[in-house]
Amino acid sequence: MRTVIVAVLCLGLAGCGGRIEKVKNLAANQLRDPASAQFRNVRQGGAFVCGEINGKNGFGGYSGFTRFIGTDNSAVIDPKGDAFFDKRWADYCS
Repeated sequence: MRTVIVAVLCLGLAGCGGRIEKVKNLAANQLRDPASAQFRNVRQGGAFVCGEINGKNGFGGYSGFTRFIGTDNSAVIDPKGDAFFDKRWADYCS
């Protein structure tokens, strides 16, 4: 019985992390080298997934962690200095 309850809860929570993995993939695919993606501080709040992503630049070095926000269909990496992104981050990720 306990196994059935856990399985039902997992399905109800977007596949127990399925949304987080989907958004991480969407964000990583925007990098020059998607396979190099590193993540930290990733969390889900409602329909949004927020976190930080790091990836390799054209010289093969990591460029530094940058914020991202995503949903099931898209992810946006912080364009730096964009007031619209900053407002969305404050609304959905803080």
